[in-house]
Amino acid sequence: LSVASARPLRGVGATTEWRRRDQSGTAATQALSATMNARLSVAVLLLSLALMKLDVIGLVRFVVAVRVKYGTAPALLFACVIRANWHDAHVGAPASYVFRGGEDVGLVFLPGATVEPAAYAPLLKRVAEEARATVILARPAFRSPVLFGGAKAFRALAASDPDVRTWVVGGHSMGAGSLGAAGIAADPASGARGLAMLAGVPTGSVDLLDRHDIAGLAIFASEDTIVSLADGAKAEDGTLIRDNLKRLPPRTWRRVIRGGNHAGFGLYGPQTFPVRDGARTISLEDQQNQTAHHLVSFLRRVARRHRWKPAKQFLAYGGTHPKRASD
Repeated sequence: LSVASARPLRGVGATTEWRRRDQSGTAATQALSATMNARLSVAVLLLSLALMKLDVIGLVRFVVAVRVKYGTAPALLFACVIRANWHDAHVGAPASYVFRGGEDVGLVFLPGATVEPAAYAPLLKRVAEEARATVILARPAFRSPVLFGGAKAFRALAASDPDVRTWVVGGHSMGAGSLGAAGIAADPASGARGLAMLAGVPTGSVDLLDRHDIAGLAIFASEDTIVSLADGAKAEDGTLIRDNLKRLPPRTWRRVIRGGNHAGFGLYGPQTFPVRDGARTISLEDQQNQTAHHLVSFLRRVARRHRWKPAKQFLAYGGTHPKRASD
């Protein structure tokens, strides 16, 4: 009887041992799975950060946008060259890219190609305060005005602040030219009443010579070798810069900052792409001060001109300028 009763006991012991081993194996599997999941999460996070840093999505969008004109392979090569020459701001990112100093006039500003938008934040914040304006610093994908969205994107940003009566579009370098601010101002659907260009000129088919309804400001720098006023200097499309000045609106104020350079309109220099920029002979602070002064004076002038008559075109295309009680 004792022998017979011993067999079930050995069976119970074996079953218990198997369960223990099974539980141990399950715990080990769960631990391994948790480790793999943690590593996968870290890998996904690092990949996401890399994609954000490189702006791969923006790169693809850029290639798609320009491949029709240049072909896929050249467009991809061009995009890679642009990405390799990004210019980061020498200041931290602002808490907001909308600077509110008043409501009588607004400015949507497009950064230059390859330049981190934050590089213009200190200048535009100051302009907003001194001009009592609302200034919106645009942040196009891939740091390219090509991907901003034209007049439609401009109207969308302007509509985000409906109390602003009159809107101006501006930009720096390529952000000021036909692919940016000048192209937007030339589109009647934008409703823009002013064009502020820092080291930029209209090119291609954009011609504002007959636009008497638009006030213009064109600021250049004497030591700028990227958008130079020197005889024979050419724009990115191969046309002469001096000839392109004839495309500006009739009511355009031209200013030249003596001793300034191309990168001095922002806080990101020095600039070596697409060509090496000239060396400033004045301080960066001096160039920023002069730029701010010209922008503030221009915005005040536009605001005075349109103080009691909001842009009809802007209203026609979805803008709203509610009449306030104080009016």
